[in-house]
Amino acid sequence: MSEIEKKFSDYQKSECETLLTEDQVIDEKLCPTCVPNPNFTLSDDWWNINDAYLNESVCEYHVAVKQSELKLHSESEGRFEIGIKKILSDFNKPLNNAILTQLKNAAYQRDKIVDTGIPLSYLIAVPAFNFDQIENNNSENAEQNDNERITPPQEIIINYEGFSNKLLQLVSVTRLFSLYYSKVQHKGSESFVIREKQNRYCYYQKQNPHTPKVMESLGLPADDVKHFIEDCLFPEV
Repeated sequence: MSEIEKKFSDYQKSECETLLTEDQVIDEKLCPTCVPNPNFTLSDDWWNINDAYLNESVCEYHVAVKQSELKLHSESEGRFEIGIKKILSDFNKPLNNAILTQLKNAAYQRDKIVDTGIPLSYLIAVPAFNFDQIENNNSENAEQNDNERITPPQEIIINYEGFSNKLLQLVSVTRLFSLYYSKVQHKGSESFVIREKQNRYCYYQKQNPHTPKVMESLGLPADDVKHFIEDCLFPEV
């Protein structure tokens, strides 16, 4: 039986082999956060789904943005910004300029529907790997929302054009409300009916969750918002 000829390289260890056998600390943020699921299906056509969702088949977060929604926002906000904000909100993630910029760089328009009888809609997509790097609002490491960073302004600049007319309108409305409120205070059958309608109106208005949400998004403290809504905006008599 002939002896097998060995070379010097046969006795050397591969550097790659050494690296593979050593214990290494792997940063979890560099690992994929989603594995494509070929069996995943949507519950409906994407343009009929209002909430954001994770499309497991392509590992992307998707949301539909209708053309009508663009008219409700400022011109500076495009469909990408609106879509990203919807995804962040639906998945309870913080929203600030840094996060918005980060996701806008990764987002793209995956689809668009233009058909008779269907509102013009855009499908905005954000890769799961990018989106999942953002900590949930409930996490201790979550970033702050922009409205949490707002500090009260030291001064307010008002455009004087038309300000005097608006001020007169405000004074007139205040006087009218004062007259109405004083009439309601008097006892009598008519005033009782007015008070009943006033209180019913105020009660249901205070159940509207959007009013405090909008005010708190401007940076106002929750206690101040509650006081303003209950005692100033919709007072019961």
